[in-house]
Order: sequence, then structure tokens, then C-alpha cells
Amino acid sequence: MLTGRRSPFARTPKVAGRTASPATHIIVPALLLVTMAVSTAANLCLGRWSYGAFFGAHGALLVYGILTFVGLRSALQDVQLGVDAVLHVLRTRSRAARLVSVAVSENSIPAAHKPAVVRFREGA
Repeated sequence: MLTGRRSPFARTPKVAGRTASPATHIIVPALLLVTMAVSTAANLCLGRWSYGAFFGAHGALLVYGILTFVGLRSALQDVQLGVDAVLHVLRTRSRAARLVSVAVSENSIPAAHKPAVVRFREGA
């Protein structure tokens, strides 16, 4: 309350029977899983069996953790809620920007605040 602005925290999205995770908490592990899969394939193709096994085992454990603790359907719902929230904010901001641009039109600026235009004539 020192700045006079509202806190950036919002209410938790309501999902039946559980609390939704932020979309970044679902997307980042999924990207990590893709990285592990690519590393596993690359290392196995290059003949680095121990590195391939290492990344493959960690990828399998990550898949197990995601499916056990979050669940595939719940993860997809959480990502959808996050995308919907971002789109809502973008729509609200663009609507507010349009309202401000309409309010601050050429006719609404007092003459004292309009910039002066200096025109120079050639040959003078």
C-alpha cells in the first residue's frame, strides 16, 4: 500500500477438487523434458551410452513425477487457465488503451497545451 497500487496477486483460479498451478510451473518442466529427450537421442546417436542413459533415466523420472503429482489432464487445464488469464489481461489493456486514445483526441487538448508549429518560408 505504499505505492498506492494493487498487489499483483490475484485469487487462485477455481478448479474442481484442487488448486491450479501457474502455467509456467507446467510449461518449464515440459520444456525440460523435451531437452532431456533431445539430449538422450543425441548422446545415444553419438555413442555416449552413459550420458544417454543418464538423460533417459532423468527424463523417465520427470515423466513419472509429472504424471503422478500433477496428471496430464490437470496439467493441460492449468496451462489453459494460464493462457486464458494472459489473453484476458491483453484484451483489457488494449481496451483501456483505446479508451485513453479516444479521450485524448485532438479536440480535447486545450489550445495552451498544443505544441506550437513554426513554419519557415523559403526565400524570406
